[in-house]
Amino acid sequence: MESFGSIDTEHPAFHERQRIYPPGYTVQRRYWSWTQSPTSGGCRCNYKLYITADSTGDYPLFCVQSEDDPDYVITSNTLEGAWNTVIKKVNESRSARQGTPIHKNLKADFFFGLYYPIVIRTLECHPRARLLKKYRFQYDLKIRLPTKLVISTLCTPLPQQQNPNCH
Repeated sequence: MESFGSIDTEHPAFHERQRIYPPGYTVQRRYWSWTQSPTSGGCRCNYKLYITADSTGDYPLFCVQSEDDPDYVITSNTLEGAWNTVIKKVNESRSARQGTPIHKNLKADFFFGLYYPIVIRTLECHPRARLLKKYRFQYDLKIRLPTKLVISTLCTPLPQQQNPNCH
């Protein structure tokens, strides 16, 4: 977790009934690479995932940037659109190298980290979250989260690459 971003209460597209999409939200995740060879045992790389606003500022854009292809940024106006593009690029890369395609069994909000209870709860605790019109809170805000739990959950370092054939 790099940043929770900020709660946008002025533009309704930045939240739904069960999700908040804060501009500036940034997280890194490891997933299969679309540039590394799967025939060498498969390689994973870090992906930077972030939410920003479109050019009008009215709608969220979901962006994904791979550490091994940093000049290519996937941008979509939906969470699922960004995630589906990652899956498509990884499968195309693996098919071109006679690797086994991966299946889309990981949901987009889980990949972005927006499904994790600690992330949901932290966003709900933001004072501006109460101003969101469509959002329905999932946790009782009267129960405080232990600070140690929040810090240990959000500050877990990313694992290093295990495959020596990956760069």
